[in-house]
Parts: sequence; C-alpha cells; structure tokens
Amino acid sequence: MKKIYFRNNVLIYFGNPVGYRAEDKIIIDTMFDREDLKIYLLEKEGLEVVVKEGVYDRLSNQTPEMMAGDTAVEGGGEECSMHLELRIYQIKPDRPVLVRFISLEERERRGFGKPERWEYDQIYEGEVPSLDLEKIWDEFSRKELAGHSLSISDVVELADDGESRFFYIDRTCFKEIDF
Repeated sequence: MKKIYFRNNVLIYFGNPVGYRAEDKIIIDTMFDREDLKIYLLEKEGLEVVVKEGVYDRLSNQTPEMMAGDTAVEGGGEECSMHLELRIYQIKPDRPVLVRFISLEERERRGFGKPERWEYDQIYEGEVPSLDLEKIWDEFSRKELAGHSLSISDVVELADDGESRFFYIDRTCFKEIDF
C-alpha cells in the first residue's frame, strides 16, 4: 500500500483523504497538520501547504467514483476545484437582545436597520461540498458551534474561488444581503 499519493488530486495519507491540490498549494485538514507530512509535500511537490478545518469531513463524503484514478505524488494531474468555503457569523454578545433571532423585516421594524458586519462575530470557518443552503442548514442547525447552533438572524457567507455571497437566515428562507 502506498502511504502518500493523489487520487484525482485528493491527497491520500495512509488510506485517508486528508486534503487536495488547489492551484499552487495543497489544502489539508487540521486533523492531519503534521510537520512530517508538510515537509514531505513541500519537498516532493514544491507546493505550499495550507491547513483548514472541515476538509477531511467533506472529502470523506465523496463516492469512490468521484475519487477514481490514482496518480502518484510525483505526477501532477488536473487541478481540484474544491474551493467552497463557509463562514458563519452570529450577533455579538454586547448587541441588544431585541436584535437576536428575528427576521429581517422585524429587525428593520424595530429600528435596527440592515445587518452590518461590525455587529457580528465570525464563529465558524470551514469547507463545504456544495453551495446548497438547505444542506448547510440541515447540518449546522443541529451542530454545536462557538456561539449557538445556526439560527434566525445569523449570517452565512459562501465563498467560491474568492467570490463571497452573504445570506441572512430569515424565518422561512435565506435572504441574500450586502454585508
């Protein structure tokens, strides 16, 4: 068994999908942030190693067909297009209680105006397999986060190759906002 190799630009480390090749760097999960692995990849590939949370979980959910076709570390191959990032923002603790867990309409009716970035703390950053807001809601509305689970009045940022879109979590939907 090969210890370190690429399968469709997914980095396999002792049988585990731990990261992926993206342009001139290799993105690996925080769980595999090992100095020996980073040195090996830098020496073998000459690429910067970036460590991010959530990479292993996302790669583990891929089907075998999505990861078909082994290539050795020495062989390059196509670029992997897994640049989908998620950031979650929640209202800072020092903001009034009346601004929390309300719809955009109610927020404006109460005189708080549109959500502003300075009112929020970023409480999560990771990668997601798709930009499907419903799947994100399903996963993060039940997950313990630094603040609380995903709720009404939170803001979700989806970034795909550096372009971000922001969504306010309203009562029954996600509303895209400037943030």
